[in-house]
Amino acid sequence: MTEVPFSMLAAVATAGLMAAGCGPTPDKADDPAPAQAGATTGADAGTAAAARLGIDIPDPLGKRGTDTPSAQASPPNEAAIARQIMADPASYKPENYVYVTKVLWERGDRQQAAFWHFLFQIRTAPWLPYNPDLGPFRSGVNASIGARINEWLGSDYDAWLETTRRAMSYERRIPLSPERPAGLSQAEWSAAVERARAGWAADFREITGPTGPTKAALEAQRRSNGRYVGPLQDPGAPLPADWR
Repeated sequence: MTEVPFSMLAAVATAGLMAAGCGPTPDKADDPAPAQAGATTGADAGTAAAARLGIDIPDPLGKRGTDTPSAQASPPNEAAIARQIMADPASYKPENYVYVTKVLWERGDRQQAAFWHFLFQIRTAPWLPYNPDLGPFRSGVNASIGARINEWLGSDYDAWLETTRRAMSYERRIPLSPERPAGLSQAEWSAAVERARAGWAADFREITGPTGPTKAALEAQRRSNGRYVGPLQDPGAPLPADWR
């Protein structure tokens, strides 16, 4: 089975906590899925994927006929979709979590949006080797709303720490979608999910452990690049008590 590099947390730390232009960009670090022959790649793929944030409606499992959200002629009721996903995440493929991120960010609940962005990253990671469209889609998300979230959340190391820790814990607690890649047994899929989770945990320990950069060093790096350092600006509603 193909091994996937799980470097999103490192990319988050670089993009949000440190400085623009230092280290890997989200596009490069988070797009390991191979492209299909004839598929759009590079900047065009990222642009197209980012555009999907506003035009695709996620369908509950059992109601869709394809592996990706279906395009609709009329604009989706994104707030309603986001509420449905938050109430029952297991009924939706994890790429659809971007609706929650987008709605929460646009209404001003920025920390909650960051939380769901991390859920999106963790839950989609094990699917990358099995869905060639997912890598470009994730790159588009990271280059659009993800970049804004990382820049904003990175101003406050302690808030970043709390948000990430709680997202990792919550992701383990909420049920997985019953769907899995074709050809994999339940045991094989469970193992792939655990590898993705372990990769995130390892990256998190590398960043926050004794051998990682200190909080003071990260803040100094941000300041040297002209970025704001301090309490989160306009975080909106706090994370609910049960999101942990």
